Amino acid sequence: MSADKKMMHCSLCPKKILVTQKRVQCTGTNCSRYFHQECVNFNEAASPRSKWLCPECTSVPPKGAALLESSTSLNTSSMSQQQDSILAELRSLRIEMNNKFEKQQLHLETYNTTLTSIQHDINNVKVTFSKIREEMDGIITSMKFLSDSHDDQIKINEENKTTMSKLIKENSALHAQLSEVTSALALMDQKTRDCNLEIQCVPEYKNENILTVVKQLAKTVSFELQEGDIKDFHRVAKLNTESKRPRNIVVKLGSPHIRDNFIAASKIYNKKHEKEKLNTSHLGIAGDKNPIYVVEHLSVLNKKLHAAARITAKDKKYEFV
Repeated sequence: MSADKKMMHCSLCPKKILVTQKRVQCTGTNCSRYFHQECVNFNEAASPRSKWLCPECTSVPPKGAALLESSTSLNTSSMSQQQDSILAELRSLRIEMNNKFEKQQLHLETYNTTLTSIQHDINNVKVTFSKIREEMDGIITSMKFLSDSHDDQIKINEENKTTMSKLIKENSALHAQLSEVTSALALMDQKTRDCNLEIQCVPEYKNENILTVVKQLAKTVSFELQEGDIKDFHRVAKLNTESKRPRNIVVKLGSPHIRDNFIAASKIYNKKHEKEKLNTSHLGIAGDKNPIYVVEHLSVLNKKLHAAARITAKDKKYEFV
């Protein structure tokens, strides 16, 4: 294989890429073409070589189009000048040969040989011009194909923009609907807990009697709790499985009114007994006096909101939340 065939050509202009010239290769999935750096205005600071894409792969009109047209025009003009120069030289030579023919008939064979050589050179020039014309036709065909492909890509991009716009609107509508559904579910979740209260930090025992714990707590805070007021009671799973606190006790009472009165009685008791607030000793549990809390049974979402509000209040040193 000859050196010319091994030499790379710029995919944007008809020139070869010399060893001394700077070049860049496209990293597109189905593209590995080479370009002169100046033809594509390559800037390594703006785009690394390992991620650089050619104008066709980025759907950007080729920056070297003007350079190609200029180069084509210069090549055509140069070839025309060469042809005119050769023809002028040929005319001059023929005149000179005619003059010398009259003076030197003995050298006729020499002149004929020279003329034949010149005619051969002219034929070679014609063949070269023919090849250049074929290359130019190929370049024009390629440019037309790229132009058509670019136009098609623009249409596809416009269609994609329209589709994306519709999808964004639909997504926004779905987000709004999801927010409404989430809010409604949160309200329903909290509504199902209207009659529940939550007792926190009561130590767990294997054979514990939760009903006795609830009754003893009501007795301690001086709240009159009837047998029929307690509908259900159980411990619930921890939100944070790594927490060392015992599982909370949830008690379902007969009505929200009974629940609110029970919680109010617990708050009143703690206010009256600042130094001896509700703790495990009031339930007859020996050992350290660990505090016990009687609160409203909030949903998971409301618990997170309540915890966030308490943290914010503490950080900003609010007295009331």
